[in-house]
Amino acid sequence: MFEMRQGQPARNIVTEVRTEPIGGPPASIWDSLRQRMQDFSSAERKVARVVLTNSPTVGLETVARLAELAGVSGPTVIRFVNRLGFDSFIDFQRAIRVELDARMASPVGRYAQQGAAVGLDQVIGQHRDLFVRDLQETFDAMSPGEFQAVVDLLADTRRRIWVVGGRFSRILAQYLHLHLQQLRPNVHLLTESAADRVAAALDAGRRDVLVAFDYRRYETETIDLARAMAGSDATVVLFTDRWLSPIADVAEVVLPSIVESPSPFETLVPGLAVVEAVVAGLVGAMGQPARRRVERYAAITDRMVIGWNPPGKKEPGHDKKEPGT
Repeated sequence: MFEMRQGQPARNIVTEVRTEPIGGPPASIWDSLRQRMQDFSSAERKVARVVLTNSPTVGLETVARLAELAGVSGPTVIRFVNRLGFDSFIDFQRAIRVELDARMASPVGRYAQQGAAVGLDQVIGQHRDLFVRDLQETFDAMSPGEFQAVVDLLADTRRRIWVVGGRFSRILAQYLHLHLQQLRPNVHLLTESAADRVAAALDAGRRDVLVAFDYRRYETETIDLARAMAGSDATVVLFTDRWLSPIADVAEVVLPSIVESPSPFETLVPGLAVVEAVVAGLVGAMGQPARRRVERYAAITDRMVIGWNPPGKKEPGHDKKEPGT
């Protein structure tokens, strides 16, 4: 069974990730810091914490300023970036700029990066190849331990589950919520209402789980909610992209997926596949109690949902002949 690590950042999330050009350098400096925290000396860890807990642009400060913020010496900052694998502080800052550009890429910016337009006859093959590759890379990078942790948390019916998404990712939040409703009790989908979110954070405790969907460009409202819930001792589960939403700093477990697509707009296809896998894991983990609940759900739906016509059941009057026949 998953052992909780309250107050600690998620670990062992992705062992290798790539920037948008395939074959590029590891995409997330922040992810590397979380995974390698134990490799640093105590002084170097102070620098790492400053980079992790402040604005992403803090790494663009001077050596002297970063040393001042961390309460260490300038040479300690240099040793820190060397241990991360950079030859110089300039290389470290160059990598941060590249990652910040990738994190904050907008559809407008990606329009300018598009190559020559392809014919409609090429779109199907292009998308097929890319989505197959993205799905493969998403699941290859997924940590089995992190996946199991998400399933264990959501399968624990003693916990209250809150689900929230962003402007587009709320589609995934709603999809997961609808499945969870059928499998277990005490599941709530948070809307955009600020009052509802404040109330959820106010009443949250150690038995609460917030499942947050946050993909680049990350949404302040979702980040603030996750931090508030974590501050109330709730457990945060994050579905995000491979650059990692800032929510990863307070998340207990993180499931990243690839979001790039041939168009200027990001894709939720790999993210949806990860949700589907989690739901399948829940079905197996929850066993007969979940099956009985699904059966009761279906029976109530048959009675209450207007216009619902289960397969094999004929609508009233279906056998009657139409006038004039």
